[in-house]
Amino acid sequence: MTIFGIFNTKGGVGKSTVTTSLADFFASNLRIGNKRNNKNVLVIDLDRQGSVSNALLGKELANRVRSNQKTVSHLAWKLVCREEADPLHYAIPRALEDYSGKRIRLRELKVMIPDDDMIDHFNEKVRKEHLPTLVKQFKGALKQSHFEAIFIDFPAGVSRQDLLSLTGIAMCDYIVIPTEVTELALDALPRTFRMLDTAHAMAAPKTFTKPKLLGILPTKANATHSQFKRHFNGLKKFATANGTTLFQKHVPNSPSLANATDDTIKHIYIKERYGSAYDQARHVALELAKRAGWE
Repeated sequence: MTIFGIFNTKGGVGKSTVTTSLADFFASNLRIGNKRNNKNVLVIDLDRQGSVSNALLGKELANRVRSNQKTVSHLAWKLVCREEADPLHYAIPRALEDYSGKRIRLRELKVMIPDDDMIDHFNEKVRKEHLPTLVKQFKGALKQSHFEAIFIDFPAGVSRQDLLSLTGIAMCDYIVIPTEVTELALDALPRTFRMLDTAHAMAAPKTFTKPKLLGILPTKANATHSQFKRHFNGLKKFATANGTTLFQKHVPNSPSLANATDDTIKHIYIKERYGSAYDQARHVALELAKRAGWE
């Protein structure tokens, strides 16, 4: 089991789009090395907006799950209260159209969705000193569920009071930081790095190592734009100064990616979902797998 966190304290940098595409490609027969690997994939959506949940499950199903109190925030609360809770009961499978054919279709994956009110309840009631125990319980429960790849989508603006998000960060094996190549996005990166340190200090059990930073992933990238040309070297210098690197492959600024996360559009094939951005999104997933040692 490997847990990847998609994290940046700044909003609007493409975290949900990156999470959705990585989960799709890891689940949908991604070729890694000489093998095709369709992994048992779970997506944990910790963003109150639920963009990833809506994109992968649809709003109607997501709302039904909230009504049934089967969200990730309800699961976390049960673990805090030491109640019996099977993570598989909170992992909602994506509904897929029946199809048999040669083209690569979207495959099954599971999603844990957020609930706004329950996140507030969790953050208000849980004491910070309980977080290391919760992290250990939560990660142990997920391991027993036999997921191979878990992607966690985090909200913007995570602070020391966002205890559920801090728990999620501490559970991660790897972190990817998506960012636009703009002055505003670069100015937000130091806070992102500080919050990663804070999460580890507050929530990680002593036996847990700090999540490894896989790299900074440029998003909405267009090498011909003036902002990109002006700030790309600054982003490279920031990455080097903070002991990491930039992904060689970038997430493009493409309308196809907006369509990919639009739950009103029904897709069967992965190429159909990502359109003209398919190759670039696939190469980002392949680079992630390589950086994590999945070759």
